[in-house]
Amino acid sequence: MKPARSFAGKTDLQYRLEEDVLYLYNRLTIAGSEKLSVVLLPELLSLPTKTLKIELSGLDYIDSAGVSTLYYLEKTLKEKGIQTGFAGGNEQVRDKMQLFSPDTIDEFWNAPACAYIPSSPLT
Repeated sequence: MKPARSFAGKTDLQYRLEEDVLYLYNRLTIAGSEKLSVVLLPELLSLPTKTLKIELSGLDYIDSAGVSTLYYLEKTLKEKGIQTGFAGGNEQVRDKMQLFSPDTIDEFWNAPACAYIPSSPLT
């Protein structure tokens, strides 16, 4: 199992990419959003997979910039032919995401890409 990578301190966004699952941990705020788009997106676009599951259960907090970044990632990957879906996420994360896209939130959470995601602890 790959160790999680961090963009800054322990409380900032960390992520781990395993095959077709992207695990996000800690806080996704404006500080990590730009780096997520600039650093991680090219790596995601180079994946040989046609589906990507974005596991949010490790996120403690997300701000509006983080939500926008997740939807930007989803849109960009979809344009490149990679089906994306979100899974997990505490109530605060889901509520914040629903504010941005109330009509499509269930579509993202129930996407076939997220039919099964094994739990993977941060290591």
